[in-house]
Order: sequence, then C-alpha cells, then structure tokens
Amino acid sequence: MKQIFQVGGMRCASCQAHVAKAVKTLPGVENVDVNLITGRMTVDHSGGRDFAQTVIQAVKSAGFTAELVEDAPPAVVATVKSFFQVGGMRCASCQAHVAKAVRALPGVENVDVNLVTGRMTVDHRPGPDMAKSVVDAVKAAGFTAEPVEDAPAPAPAKPSPSSEPGPKSAPKTIPDPVRELFRQVLWSFLLILPLMYFAMSSMHGWLKDYPLDAAWLQLVFVIPLLYVNRVYFVSGAKRLLHLSPNMDSLVALGSGASVLYSLVMTGEMLLGKMQGDAARVTEAAGNLYFETAGMILLLVTFGKYLEARAKRRTTDAVSRLMNLSPKTACVVRGESEAEIPADELAVGDIVVIRPGSSIPADGVVVSGGGTVDESSVTGESVPAGKSPGDRVVSGTMNLNGSFRFRADRVGRDSTLSRIIQLVENASNSSAPISRFADRVSGVFVPVVLLAAVAAGCFWFFAGHQTVFFSLTTAIAVLVISCPCALGLATPIAIMVGTGVGSRYGVLFKNATALEELHRVRTVALDKTGTVTEGRHRVTRVLTFGPDGSEPADGDTAFLRTAAALESKSEHPFARAVAQYASEHGADISGVAVEEFAAVPGMGVTGRVGGVRYLCGNARLMARENIPLAPFETRIRELEEGGHSLLFAADSDAKKLRAVMALLDTVKDGSADAIRAMKSLGIRTVLLTGDTENAAKAAAAELGFDRIIAGVLPDGKEACIRDLQADGAKICMVGDGINDAAALARADVGIAIGSGTDVALETADVVLLRNDLRDVVTAIRLSRAVMRNIRLNLFWAFFYNVLGIPIAAGALYPAFGWRLSPMLGSAAMACSSLFVVTNALRLRKFR
Repeated sequence: MKQIFQVGGMRCASCQAHVAKAVKTLPGVENVDVNLITGRMTVDHSGGRDFAQTVIQAVKSAGFTAELVEDAPPAVVATVKSFFQVGGMRCASCQAHVAKAVRALPGVENVDVNLVTGRMTVDHRPGPDMAKSVVDAVKAAGFTAEPVEDAPAPAPAKPSPSSEPGPKSAPKTIPDPVRELFRQVLWSFLLILPLMYFAMSSMHGWLKDYPLDAAWLQLVFVIPLLYVNRVYFVSGAKRLLHLSPNMDSLVALGSGASVLYSLVMTGEMLLGKMQGDAARVTEAAGNLYFETAGMILLLVTFGKYLEARAKRRTTDAVSRLMNLSPKTACVVRGESEAEIPADELAVGDIVVIRPGSSIPADGVVVSGGGTVDESSVTGESVPAGKSPGDRVVSGTMNLNGSFRFRADRVGRDSTLSRIIQLVENASNSSAPISRFADRVSGVFVPVVLLAAVAAGCFWFFAGHQTVFFSLTTAIAVLVISCPCALGLATPIAIMVGTGVGSRYGVLFKNATALEELHRVRTVALDKTGTVTEGRHRVTRVLTFGPDGSEPADGDTAFLRTAAALESKSEHPFARAVAQYASEHGADISGVAVEEFAAVPGMGVTGRVGGVRYLCGNARLMARENIPLAPFETRIRELEEGGHSLLFAADSDAKKLRAVMALLDTVKDGSADAIRAMKSLGIRTVLLTGDTENAAKAAAAELGFDRIIAGVLPDGKEACIRDLQADGAKICMVGDGINDAAALARADVGIAIGSGTDVALETADVVLLRNDLRDVVTAIRLSRAVMRNIRLNLFWAFFYNVLGIPIAAGALYPAFGWRLSPMLGSAAMACSSLFVVTNALRLRKFR
C-alpha cells in the first residue's frame, strides 16, 4: 500500500537522502520518494496500515520528524537552525537543564548544547518569536542566552571580542576564564596559608591556650576566601532555587555547611568561655572546620583552573584555522592597487599576491605564477606550483613568485570558512554514545544530594556517631561527586578529534559520522577518480575493415571517424580518444557528425558521411546487435591486461570497425591504502563499470577482497543496499555526482575533496586531499577517538560509583577508613582534569 508522510527537519539534499535511507532499510518497503521542497514522503510498502508507526520511528531515529497525512494536500514544512551563546553553565547538570528547558518549547525539534564552547544549536519550525522564546526559556531555567549568527564560536578559554545585538550596541569583551580562575586560585592560596596556620596553631602552636582567639582569626580569613569564591554560592543557590542543582550547588553546600557548623562551634566556645567552662571550649575547638571549607574551595578552583587551561588547547585547531585568513587583501582598482579589509572582498575582484602573502579567498590565477604551501588547509606537504588557470584556496600561503587571481568564493563561501564551519559543527554536535551520560547528568546532582543526606542520617541515627562525624561524611559525599567528568567525557574528545582530523585534511561533518566510522567493517570504493586518477589514455587501437579483416594495428583509416564521433561527447573516454587521434595524425577537422546522441551508461551514436556509427561499451554493441564473438580472443587478451575497452561499429552494416584499449592510472597511495585497510580488519569492495575481466585485473593489482563490475552510474546505491543486507556497517568512498546516492545510502559516506559539490554535500566525511590513504587516517582517527571516549566514560562512572560509597563511609565498619572532605574535593578536581587531559592525548595522533 501507499502512505504519505510529512517530514520535518530536512534542510538540504543530504537530509533528504538520509530520510530516504532510513525508511528504505525497513523490511517490506518497496519504494520511497522524498520531496525536499514540500517535505512530503511517499512510501510504498507491504506492511499494512499500522506500518506507519514503524516508518515514523525510523525517521525519528534518523534525527527527523514524520507524521502520517494520508492524502492531505502538500504543505510546505521546514525547520531552521538557530544558534545561541549560553552563559552560566558550569557543569554537565547545567547543560542537561538548558537542553531540557529548550526542548519543551513547541516547535523545537532538536537541541544540541556544547558545555565546552557554550554554543547551543536549536532546530525548530520557523517563527518570528522563536529566538525570544528560546532566550526566555533559558533565562527561566536560570541561565543566559544570546542569539548569534551561524559562525564559529569563540574559543571558550581565550579572550575574544563580542557585541550585543542591535546597531547601537557597544562592544564588550568576554573575560578570559583562565585568567579569571588564576586570580581566584592566587587569592585563595594567599588566604588559605594564614587560615591553615591559625588552624594548626590552635591545636599545636602558640594559640593552643587561646582557642577562641584562634577561631576568630580563622573566621577573619575564611570570610574573604568565601567572597573570592562566591561564584559557587551564587550559582549553586540560583540552581537550587530553580530546582535544578548543579556541581556548584554541591560545592556550596559542602563548604557552606563546614563554615556554618564551625560558626556554631565558635558560638559554643564563646558561651563556654562566658560560663567559665574550659572543657566545653576545648571540645568545641576540636570541631572547627573553617580550614576544611577553605581547602575545598581552593582545590576545586585549582582543578577548574587546570581544566580550563586544558580546554583551551582543545580549541587550538579552530583557532589555528581562523588565524590562517589574512586581515587585509591587495586588490586591483583601475590602474592602481589598493589594500582593503579581507572581509570586504567581492566575487570578481582581482587580488594581488606577493611572496609570503596569505591568500584571502578562493579563485583562479589570471596572471603571473608562484609556489603555494597548501599544507595548512589540505595537509599536503608538497608545495603546489600555480600558473594562469590554476585554482588557489583561501588560507594558503604563497612561498615565492607573484601572481594575480580572480576571486570567485569569498567570505563564508571560501574553502577556509567552510572548513572552519565543518569543524565547528562537528565539535558542537552530540555523538550517540553520549546520550546515556547526558541522561545520567540530568539526575546526577539530585541523587547525590539525597545520598549525602542519607549518609549523614544513617551514621547519626543508625551508626550512633557524633554530629561532627555524620556531617563530615555528608560533606565528603557532596564534594567528591563529579558530574563534570560525565559531561566532558564525550564532547571534549570529539572537539580534539575533529581538530586533529582537520590538521590532516579529514573533516567530519558531525559527531555521529565520527562514531559510526569506527564500526565500519566493509569499505566500498568507486574506481574512477577515487582509486584511479580518472584520466584514461588509449594504449592500443585495433581497426577492422568492412569485411571483418584486420588492417595494420593502429591504422588511422577508421580512427578519424571514431574520433570525430567521440569529440561530441563529454565522457573521459572521449577526451582520451581525441588525444590519441591527434597524436597519431588523424585530423578530424573536416569530419561532420550528424544526428549525434548520447546513450547514458553505454556510449554515443551519430552519422558520418550518411552512415550511422556507434561508439561505446559492450552493452551498446549488444543492444544494437553488433556481433563481438568473432573477435573474442583479441578482446579477452586486452581485458585480461586490465584495459577498459571502447568499441566502434558500423550500425547499418552491423560490423565492428574498431576496438580501443584504455588504461586508467592508479593513484599514488591507492595500493598502500588497500593494504592498510586490510591490516585494520576491513573488507574492501571495488565498484566499477568495467567488464569483469578488467575489474579482476585491477583487483589483482590492488588486492581488493571483492569486485562488483558492470555497475551503471545509477546502480551504485543498489550495490550499497545489497552489501548492507547482512547487517554490516558499510562505508562508501566516492567523488562524482553519480556517487551522491550511494554516499547517502551508506552508513558513512566519504567524499574526496577533489570531487563535486554534490558529493561533498551528501557525504558524512570530506577528504580535502585526493589521496585514498586519508580514508585510512579517518578510520584510525575514529577508532582512536572512540577508545578515548570509552576510557573517559569508564573513568567518570567508575570514579563516581567507587568514590561516593567510600565517601559515605562504606569502608569504615570493616577497616576504619574515612575520606576527609579535603581529599574528596581534591579527588573531584582530579576527576575532571583526568578526562580533559586524556582527551588531549589525541593530539599526539599520527
């Protein structure tokens, strides 16, 4: 039966392809048509009326929305992306609360919040007040949000200019978190020294006989220390008032309870002194806890300082890319040259490049020449020579020579800007593996609060311990718990991983692609332009007379006719034949071709001198009833040598007149890439339109595990679907427009950077260099990132699962071991730091 659905969330052809892919894989689905403009999806299936819910769930799992509309008239439904900079988030719990608040808004379909950069991406239905609704929702949750343009977010740990929206707003400066935290640590350290001194002196030093004076002196220094670290109390109290406690709430409760308890004990000492009860004073003096509160705040802040410094390094990749673009550009204005801001460049401007200059836009060289270092953008270490007609890309540097180029992609359309945006989008997206940690983070802090209260009550009522013992146990539970480690485990590794990928010319479009690639066990590769150079050359021509006789090898009698016919085609084979004819003196200038027609996937036809000729592959010969059997031996010899064959025939006489043998040069590194994939346990499949024999020759040379020959341009998607039939994760690597459907069908599509814009748009991973070895780099990097994430998540869960029971006193009955709040706060600081520094190890990836 046929059912019609309205799909939401599609923004480009890639989305359209992913929706179709998700539904086509369902059992019983026979055909899927998705209209990007109207959002209408028609599904032919044999699953019955209730199958609609299965379709809707499949679309939802792919990240979109769908609803059954039967035969209702089409409605244009689209979603838009809005970007916001969120302020006030201090841990994973904050991140979860922000996402929850925005997801509850009507019309919102997806929310991604990045704790590291503070960037929030909201997919929603268009509406004039949506931005305001999002800001109000975030504000109601206790945070701040500001709409920003679709541009790279500022590095979270570096000072960068920003401005309030509106034409009259004055510039403001975002404070540097590292510098702010350093000041906080410095003042805390200077204040903790006298605080610890007086605390120790009250027990063993010169203040031993003056405990009340020692208490007053400790209070004098703990008050400014609390003020220096007031952010924990302000943020924690705000979160408690909004019933969404975070890590700051835990720290504030832990240190605040220590101070309050110590104030009570100080009052007890004062009463004891007034009453002359020395024993009462001494007992209360032993329960002062001012220095513990100060040490908790110092250790937590010091951990955050180290964490912020490490986070700064995670954004180095984007910062490096942003620094590649020059601030100014020298352009030709009339008869003179003028220097203008680079962001004022327009398409068509003639830009002057001198030695040592960075190229500010993409374009084509019109005069002069030079040698350009493109390693900073593509990862290609060998400088490229540039002459008129060659392309140059933004962010690269001219080493020597001078030239002028015409800009054709400027600003956000330039290669460098697109790379920055890809890296930013990938960094800010969420990987599926993080969903469980995000759910845990949302309830983590309330659970810890309950655990702390339960631990304190247990030891006081059931364990018959003192108030001091029970209180310190509860405080230890509060300060050892670390939701930040959970929240940072995935995004920090993804940020570093995508940055490392950009360094090697491997761009992941989103975190899902980065995760999915590590599961791939089969890689299908298009042959022409991917494995090979895509530049065929004719190596041999066999021509036959009208009676089937074979003239001298390479005779040009019929070559002129075949070359004239092929000269009307845009196929790469046609250019190879024309070049061969020119090199062998077959002048086609006087040969007129009439009734020319191209037969997709087969060849061309046309009339020369009143005779209808054919030029194409064996399928075209079979369709036109041209017998090839008499020449089977010669044809097999050429095919077994790895040649692609082009046949030319007289259609009227039904006679084969020529066989042209062509070879496509294998790219440097293709054989190394195939061997490396095998070493990683990956099966390789070659997709080619060549004959079986020619494909086998290529497979034997390069070592493919399987070949699928005779694939028409529109048949690659079906091949990928067949490969997926056994449930294996399939990666497709291609470069051409006819690879787009296969790239979308595959679990992960990889487009080499020299390919078409359609392929690059549809693919999940983009290789900036035209080198197949970068596929191996992408797979290895994906596996390294996922290993890192798993280790981070293991540590985050292991730390909390082990640390909280120990802090609650689980080991005290058997061993008498207790965890002091100071050690708990130190462990909490180390937990987040471990996750960040572990992710930074990815920077050593080679």
